[in-house]
Amino acid sequence: MARSLRARILRPAALVIAWSVATIATGASREASAQSAEQRAVELDQQARAAFERGDFRQAAQRFQEACLAAPHPATRYNEAMAWERAGEPARAADAYERVLASEGLDAERVSAARERLAELERSLAVLSIRQPAGGAASVAHVVDAGIPLRAHLQPGTHEVRIREASGNIVVRSVEASAGKVVELVIEVAAARPVSSAIPAPTASAVTTSPTASSSSTWAWVALGGAGALSLTAGVLGLRTLDSLQEYEDSGYRDGDLRDRTQRYKLMTNVAWGAAALSGSIGVVLLLSGKGPERGGREHATQVRLAPGSIVLGGTF
Repeated sequence: MARSLRARILRPAALVIAWSVATIATGASREASAQSAEQRAVELDQQARAAFERGDFRQAAQRFQEACLAAPHPATRYNEAMAWERAGEPARAADAYERVLASEGLDAERVSAARERLAELERSLAVLSIRQPAGGAASVAHVVDAGIPLRAHLQPGTHEVRIREASGNIVVRSVEASAGKVVELVIEVAAARPVSSAIPAPTASAVTTSPTASSSSTWAWVALGGAGALSLTAGVLGLRTLDSLQEYEDSGYRDGDLRDRTQRYKLMTNVAWGAAALSGSIGVVLLLSGKGPERGGREHATQVRLAPGSIVLGGTF
């Protein structure tokens, strides 16, 4: 009784301890993951600044972009926008400036500068706006699989837009972008057809197992042909059985491998003969049952029953 009571008291305590340990471990794991992401962002930021200093603005923009994905920060996004602009990618720069202005935490001076640069860039760029299908993704120019709704800057000209709907359906459209203009691309999603709640009542249908005369005759000859092939196989196996048995006898009945091989051949021979007899019997039954009209509306029935060492056939015609 004392042991049972002690067990009842210790089990909840053990559960609390286990839960606490799991919680601490999970928290530590998340904190370590966050620190790892921040460390990765710091390393990428350093690489981006080094690339910017040596004039490799495209690589700098890419590293700033990766750093922002690892640990988002408006200042990093602002640096990315400047790098894209220096790299001669005004559309990418405008997208980055727009994301900077949509975020919080950037100082007023940089916010003002980002707003001015965006306004200047948009004078020579077009804006593509896609609102539908919500939940899908779009790819166009430098934008790859961006979620919808989407707003992206494009160089003036003709662009191919690839839309992947939530259902997986792919839609491709061509748009003409003009500087200083907003292009609204509307993708109409076909409405799902309403499913009727009425369930049709099952209809009764007569099912007969009696084969027609033509099908019975066809299957009869197939069965007889199979019986012939099986008989030939059984004959070949029988000869091999006799040869193996002779070798076993010549060894003075002492070679175990020859004994096993003889038994295998004997078994396969018996199986082949049995299958041939069964196939031939079925063929004969089908031929007999398929001849002439049914008498008195009686249905033909065939029964085949296998028993140890025998095959029993029966039927009504």
